[in-house]
Amino acid sequence: MSTLAQVGAKHVAKGVGRFTELVMTEGKGSYVKTECGRQILDFTCGIGVTNLGHCHPGVTKAAQEQVGTLVHGQVNLGYNKPYLQLIEKLLPVMPHKSLDSFFFWNSGAEAVEASIKLARHATGKQNVIVVQGSYHGRTFGTMALTKSKTIYGAGYAPLMPGVFTTPYPYWHQLGLPHTTSNDELVENALYRLELLLKQETAPRDTAAILIEPVLGEGGYIPAPKGYLEGLRRICDENGLLLIIDEVQTGFGRTGKYFAIEHWPEVVPDVLVMAKGIANGFPLSGIVSRKELMDKQPAGSQGGTYGGNAVACAAGGAVQDAFKNEGVLENVAARSEELFGLFRELQADETIGECIAEVRGLGLMVGVEFKSPTDRYTPAKGKVPAKMASRVQNKCLEKDLLVLTTSVYETIRFIPPLNISKEDMAKGCAIIRQAIVDVVRGIASVSPLYTTTATSSGSRADGKATTESGLELPMDLPKALGGAGKKHNPEELFGAAYGTCFLSALGATHGNLNKGSKPLPKSTKVDAVVTIGKDAEEKLPGFLLAVELKVHAAPLKEVGLNDQQVKQLVDEAHKMCPYSRAVAGNVDVKLTIV
Repeated sequence: MSTLAQVGAKHVAKGVGRFTELVMTEGKGSYVKTECGRQILDFTCGIGVTNLGHCHPGVTKAAQEQVGTLVHGQVNLGYNKPYLQLIEKLLPVMPHKSLDSFFFWNSGAEAVEASIKLARHATGKQNVIVVQGSYHGRTFGTMALTKSKTIYGAGYAPLMPGVFTTPYPYWHQLGLPHTTSNDELVENALYRLELLLKQETAPRDTAAILIEPVLGEGGYIPAPKGYLEGLRRICDENGLLLIIDEVQTGFGRTGKYFAIEHWPEVVPDVLVMAKGIANGFPLSGIVSRKELMDKQPAGSQGGTYGGNAVACAAGGAVQDAFKNEGVLENVAARSEELFGLFRELQADETIGECIAEVRGLGLMVGVEFKSPTDRYTPAKGKVPAKMASRVQNKCLEKDLLVLTTSVYETIRFIPPLNISKEDMAKGCAIIRQAIVDVVRGIASVSPLYTTTATSSGSRADGKATTESGLELPMDLPKALGGAGKKHNPEELFGAAYGTCFLSALGATHGNLNKGSKPLPKSTKVDAVVTIGKDAEEKLPGFLLAVELKVHAAPLKEVGLNDQQVKQLVDEAHKMCPYSRAVAGNVDVKLTIV
């Protein structure tokens, strides 16, 4: 852990959860750079924020120019110019011309709260309906509206009252097989909603339904056809407002400017936006029809930094990029490539058996893996436990940043909307290999040879006996408190792994370099095995790490150059059964010496 990362570990509040301890120092396009110089392909976009990539030139220029002109033109004192210019650029791209009155704030959660304040003011009613699995923020008000994970609201009760939950048309939530038709899911979910309005929150007490058109933290699940149309009908019949939360789906993420455009018959009463609106600058907002917005008295909405001039200038540059740079066209092309990868993986007999569902729109893609503990995703063969997090970790090892989502085994893929064809191909290759590496660890074995070794006594004073009659007295190494005069599991594992990898080198050489001389007897592999504790103190117990040091000189005796040696080592790592066995579980480093 670096010095700066240690500062973070000691002084950043524990409540801020992190997937990594990376210290990011630069970002450009589709990549972030860490303080140690590592270049990582970013398929998270800061959780759907930097939709145009890191430090987009047009956005950067607009922000820099605005910083030298006016940084803070507080909106309760008067208009700031970028605020009004942003409205002018947003009006033509609204999903419906009735959406013509804006209010800007800083974050998605604040904008969601603003939408609820508007709904309660405009209708005179207090209750709000949200869907199970939804995510709307972590402020005190939005914690009550968020239903994706318990951690977001744990320990803060009592939360804001007047919030009611209805199931989303997602097979997991409804307790149905993942093969259930969309029509059945929609019918079931709408029935539950209508029942909720009869049994728990009457229309006379209910102000609005708040929903994401693509469930985000709940699993990247687009609303099936007929569901949002059904919500619009129910809202109209019962005098409710329909609030569409486009914090994560807006600004091109799904292939349309706003995701609600995929359902052209559905016109929202209020639309919430944030994240991609300013490509990393803190800006959010709500838009509604003027007659609805005007029902709020002056002073009932506001905030010191809301609609900040620099953030609005950046937001204006984002809209310019969409207009001039073919962003949506690129989303369509790159989306087909990403979905194409997953279609290919689903068609694979072994890997396809591990995938429950691939879903999404545009470049907002979720892959849900099957789980050996989930009765709704039964698998015919073996499926790795915790597959989503294992694939996520394997991707990071290969310099690709992705995130899991939902309480189920799901990974979300949200690359920049303007990602190049080459970077998409690179990302797809890493994803494919990461999934293959994890699945290989649980592939079925057709036996060629089986042996049994029996251990007795204890690790500190025992013995291991093999079928051939070899007895190996065991003891702890000195570093773990033993005398260090007998064998220990780590050295035996190292001997076995090194020998197996040596064999894999020979076999791989024969496959890659047909007709070449076999590898000499001087070919040498050092297997360095380390046992210890998790350096980040996140995992209990002991962990193993392995470094395989392959000596290059003997390999060059048969005419291999540096590039061929590296290729040989990499391919042998894919072939070696020990490498496959530990894939996704043990950190293995390959070194050529």
